[in-house]
Amino acid sequence: MQTFTEGLDHAGVPVHWNLSLDEQQRVHDLIQRHGAATLIELSVRRTVPGDPPKPARYWLKVWLDLDRVPAFTSVTTSTTPVRPPPDDYRHTNVFAAGLTLLTPEGAI
Repeated sequence: MQTFTEGLDHAGVPVHWNLSLDEQQRVHDLIQRHGAATLIELSVRRTVPGDPPKPARYWLKVWLDLDRVPAFTSVTTSTTPVRPPPDDYRHTNVFAAGLTLLTPEGAI
């Protein structure tokens, strides 16, 4: 748990720790289920730099939402394949296609 709290501090997420033993166990269980990095990343997304520390009970409710939604995916990870543009990609954009019709061949 100490490594997790240090990770939050390092990521710039100020937390006022005031949890009961039962609540601490719930946080520990969430770390085991989802990983500390996932909880920290979610916390970073919900934190505005310069905000005062939020109570750990607030964060516990946020982290518990991970159990209610389909697998949380990192914004830094993409599973969408990138497709190369077609050979004449200018005509896949309607605006570019219109410009091609208005300008002499090869001017664009």
